Amino acid sequence: MDIMLRFPDEATARAKLSAYVSPEPRPIEKLVLKAGITETTSIDPQTGLGASVYTDAYGAEVSADDAYEFVVTGYDYWLTASHAHALDPIGPIVTAPAEVDEEGNVITPAVVDEGFHVNLRVLSGDTQAGLEPYTVHPAEPKRVWA
Repeated sequence: MDIMLRFPDEATARAKLSAYVSPEPRPIEKLVLKAGITETTSIDPQTGLGASVYTDAYGAEVSADDAYEFVVTGYDYWLTASHAHALDPIGPIVTAPAEVDEEGNVITPAVVDEGFHVNLRVLSGDTQAGLEPYTVHPAEPKRVWA
């Protein structure tokens, strides 16, 4: 059974979909260049391939492994898949794209539904009770299961 849901915000979604929320959030990490490290990239004109050189604040060359670090950018609360379900936490949805001119200037801004949208596929068992008030049936869904 596939269910499309719209909540007023993510906190409400987590409360109503508590069966699909991790008791301990997992950190979301992003690989970033360390502070004080500079990356210089050169392109070989014959092959079109690029090569990067990393230097520290003193101009000493450092390896790519030493130039980058993982930083926590947020936390993931959602249990997105199991043998019994699949969950796609979407968030706000653009309902009408922005209109821009040929120079990239916005003529009409995008229209965004600020609610927190979630697609839930229940593969076995019952759905969590109390979801009916948040169930939506869009004529043209913006995101669907493949």
